[in-house]
Amino acid sequence: MRYRVSHFNGIAVMPDGSNGATIDLGILPNALGGAPMHRRDASLLRRKQFEVGEKERMVALLGTMIMDFENVIADLNGQIAAEEDRSRIKDTGHPGYSTFALAAAKRRQNLFISTARMKLLLDAAKRELDEVLRDLESIQSNQLPPAPATSTPAAISTAR
Repeated sequence: MRYRVSHFNGIAVMPDGSNGATIDLGILPNALGGAPMHRRDASLLRRKQFEVGEKERMVALLGTMIMDFENVIADLNGQIAAEEDRSRIKDTGHPGYSTFALAAAKRRQNLFISTARMKLLLDAAKRELDEVLRDLESIQSNQLPPAPATSTPAAISTAR
């Protein structure tokens, strides 16, 4: 027999409309079969898991941006060297120095600065990720039985 549950007062309503037994909706069974978990605890766990995912994405994004910047810097180094070889003028103070090489050198300098800032942001993002992972582990250790090795945040991260 199926029951409809009123989420406002925790009363089960029988199909014929009569009241059934009272159900405590503040407690949900643990998804892994462990002890019951309160809704607020489950919500906190989901929120921390979401935060971990967001922080992991941010770390990956910053790492990708740094690699892209470094690749562009290497390309610019090659372009500047080729332009200096073509014009046979390597002194940036010389009036005949290539304007293309000057512009490329300025862009390269800006990318060096941006890369340094991205590395600082990456370090901060990694620290934030470590902090959120510690929070998640403490929540899981207080509320859930130990998760299988394949469902830990670290295993999930490596599987992606």
